[in-house]
Amino acid sequence: MSRENVEAAGRFWERFSASAASGWIDDGAPNPVLDPDVQYVEDARWPGSGIYSGSEAVRARFAEYLDIFGPMRVTLHETFDLGDKVGLMFGTRGESVQTGLPFEHDWAYLLTFRDGRIIEWRAYFDKTEALEAMGIGKGGDVRPPA
Repeated sequence: MSRENVEAAGRFWERFSASAASGWIDDGAPNPVLDPDVQYVEDARWPGSGIYSGSEAVRARFAEYLDIFGPMRVTLHETFDLGDKVGLMFGTRGESVQTGLPFEHDWAYLLTFRDGRIIEWRAYFDKTEALEAMGIGKGGDVRPPA
């Protein structure tokens, strides 16, 4: 199932990056890669962080992000095949529509799959913490989580 999860993560990323670049979430159609009961867990360091349950709640949260940040460039740096999980390392760049200030940051997502759909989507503000959560060694070797 691992290869299928990586392919599903790729489809997820295509839709996610297109939404970020265009500044709109989607056409209202359900994302076929997201389980309807998906849980999105923001990094606790993110101001106002929370846990959002259900695809509609996740969609609403990302609409809030776009209201603040506007369209942004997201660049996928690495994908990690972790069996029932897939790790994504990526960068964001843009200019906040509310403040006009530029921003740039590297993020990570850890996606957990069941039956080809994302059931948990966890965001990491810190790359080192994300790699540890993914069980990735310093040399990029995948190792079992402690």
